[in-house]
Amino acid sequence: MSDEYRHSGMFVVQMGVEPWLVLYKAEYIQKILNGSKHLDKNRVYDFLYPWLKTGLLTSKGIKWAERRKLLTPSFHYNILNDFVVVFNEQALILCGKLEERIGQGEFDIGPYITLCALDIICDTAMGKNANAQRDSESPYVKSLHHVCEILVERQKSPWLWPNLLFQLFGNGQTFYQCLKVLHGFTKDIIETRQKEYNENEAKIMEEENPEADNAEETNIYFKKKRRVFLDLLLYNWHRGALTTEDIQEEVDTFMFEGHDTTSVAMMWAVFLITSHPEVYKKVNEEIEEVFGDSDRPATPDDLKKLDYLEMAMKESQRIYPSVPMIGRKTTEELEIGQKFAIAEEKTLLSWIFRRFRVEPTQAEADLHPEMGLVLRLKYGIKVKVAKR
Repeated sequence: MSDEYRHSGMFVVQMGVEPWLVLYKAEYIQKILNGSKHLDKNRVYDFLYPWLKTGLLTSKGIKWAERRKLLTPSFHYNILNDFVVVFNEQALILCGKLEERIGQGEFDIGPYITLCALDIICDTAMGKNANAQRDSESPYVKSLHHVCEILVERQKSPWLWPNLLFQLFGNGQTFYQCLKVLHGFTKDIIETRQKEYNENEAKIMEEENPEADNAEETNIYFKKKRRVFLDLLLYNWHRGALTTEDIQEEVDTFMFEGHDTTSVAMMWAVFLITSHPEVYKKVNEEIEEVFGDSDRPATPDDLKKLDYLEMAMKESQRIYPSVPMIGRKTTEELEIGQKFAIAEEKTLLSWIFRRFRVEPTQAEADLHPEMGLVLRLKYGIKVKVAKR
């Protein structure tokens, strides 16, 4: 359809009883994204409410603006640098899993990357090890997978948009059963941390506030306890800026956003980089220049030097964006957490390319991208791996 209306830059498609205006010309999209009159999400985001309530992804207007300002310190570069430790730990587990596939023929690398990303966001957001890579059949991992699948199916099926029809003829009952598992998992962690939280910890957080005027240009968390996203939420809960329900919806939001979009971005990057020999060669040359033949963990300084890898990752996102469509009544879209995602992706990809020769076994024409909450591949990304 976009080919047919290529020169107009827009078309209208009827989704059930709702007409959707689809824009794909840069100047038209810019007028909406640079505006500030309309901050409401479109109807598709309503399907996320039972899970994420009105967290940063689904909130609107004043609440969205205030919540975004409140959560911005979570992405201070000093804090993100400290998370590189977690990225390395989980990347090593990922490499161990991939080593088991050497000499075993082609396989879909996507699930391995997804479970690794889930372990990373669970640790960095809540300070809890989900152990997804070692136990992919855990109730939390399985429920998360089912919920995401059901949401995509409902998004593509206008006849399931009404809640009653979703309950009667869709996977509504399974959806809400899985939500109980997801909410129970995060709720238990939040309640445990709330009981542990005290005045002394609040005082330390006040002193460590990375947004303070006298914040040092060093990693504050090497000096004191490593903080996670939940710590900032608890600090604001302690001073009355957030309720327990607010904490729950933001933790659930980051658990969803922090693993799905990042893992899909890495899958596309692995395929596109390894499918272009000249690019793959330059990426490996840069990695060897930074790490040599060592097997040491990546540091924040190492990641800053991986410029060509970052360019390749961003080009992959330009060609196959993780989120292929922004659904708005018109709003502004801002990339909170982009630095976190880039650091995570560079760490994991550098480990994969340091340890393995990755050979894609599909042509780009055979990938069959599927548009949903994120741009997934219908048949996965099939590769072969060999020891470097």
